[in-house]
Amino acid sequence: MFERLFQKLVHRFDPDRRVQLLRSSEDPGLGEYLEAIATLASTDMDSEGRISVKIHDQQNPTKGVWLEEFVHALQVLQYGNVPLSSDDRERCERELEVAQCLFDRAER
Repeated sequence: MFERLFQKLVHRFDPDRRVQLLRSSEDPGLGEYLEAIATLASTDMDSEGRISVKIHDQQNPTKGVWLEEFVHALQVLQYGNVPLSSDDRERCERELEVAQCLFDRAER
């Protein structure tokens, strides 16, 4: 159900089709990876500019998880990738930006 919303948003905001959705239901190794890093989803960009949104759909992620990953994909489309370090200031600022965006639109 939330996947359809995600796909509509990607269709609207990603005309170059750089965002790809990867699901744990289609790749058991992806589910194991997401469980190993203790998360339901992850978004990143490869060296060729393709953006991968990885969702552990077998764990029934909430609408908030889907929307948060969509916002991360939008950020990567607009600003590029961020370093892997969780101590990185830019990464922390982006997390706050996503949280504020979701909070501001919570009533929708």
